[in-house]
Amino acid sequence: MNSVYSDLPALLIAYNRPEKTRRALDSIWASGIKELYISIDGPKNNQQDRLLTNQVFKVIQENNSRFETLKVQIGKENLGCKQGCLQALNWFFSQVDFGIIVEDDVEISTSFVEFVSSIARLKDDAIWHVNGWSLFDIRNCQDAYVSTSYGHVWGWATWAKKWEKIKVEKSEIDQNLIRTPYLSGIWHSIDEWTDTWDYFWLLSIEASQGTIISPQTRLTTNFGFDSQATHKRLKSWKQDRSPIKVEFKVTPKHEPSLILDQLFDSLYLRDFRGLSILGIFSSLKFRSFCYLFGKIAVYFCYEKIVRVYLKLKSLLFPS
Repeated sequence: MNSVYSDLPALLIAYNRPEKTRRALDSIWASGIKELYISIDGPKNNQQDRLLTNQVFKVIQENNSRFETLKVQIGKENLGCKQGCLQALNWFFSQVDFGIIVEDDVEISTSFVEFVSSIARLKDDAIWHVNGWSLFDIRNCQDAYVSTSYGHVWGWATWAKKWEKIKVEKSEIDQNLIRTPYLSGIWHSIDEWTDTWDYFWLLSIEASQGTIISPQTRLTTNFGFDSQATHKRLKSWKQDRSPIKVEFKVTPKHEPSLILDQLFDSLYLRDFRGLSILGIFSSLKFRSFCYLFGKIAVYFCYEKIVRVYLKLKSLLFPS
């Protein structure tokens, strides 16, 4: 594959799912990536796990010739979700300044690679994290993006200089710096048995007042909602929603808008986190809430925005 964006390095984090690893690898190759790093967590102390991790390595060997640069590290023992991913990311960013991260149940697209490259060219030091997955399919706004408080790790990108600032223990994160209610809830939920790394990354961004950039349509997909998943057991509507192909001919345009960013966050809370319709609008700052009525037409390109408006109307003006 040839792509003007193929000089971006990528990291694939894998473990014991050979067929999912194959699917993720296919998407990475198809997106034009030429420099790939792969980290495989070591097997647990049983024969089945050793067999599966060996199969993952064989899948990687089969794909060796697809990439100009391929570096692989294999753990000798199982570190688990948190420590295994942290170790993989530390290894990756010890060798690159900026890169894409993909786990073995995620597919990326050429559009995602182009989007990440375009955001990187902005050279905005406030940006910490670039999402690849978006809750919304926002048509007619494909060259735009929003600043959001909510990061996803279903295909994402960051810089080594940002990653080195991650706080990996709850005691290192000042609770007073966590202002977003949802993330504050995450901070309170963390205990000594929390075996995930992304909570700490998102809290580190929030505590540092960093910016998360999200495309306004999904450029990646997560296909890992099944019994093999560590944290996702149930089949969901979020599974197998294929990435949307988008042509980025110029740097994505973004007109800073407090309303647009807050509305995106509020709709995210409704559709992804299950917040009620009243909770959505109470999460908007009062000034923005008042201004929203005069600007609501601007956001009709948002998926299901009409339904949200009608629900609000029925609450405010019951028949």
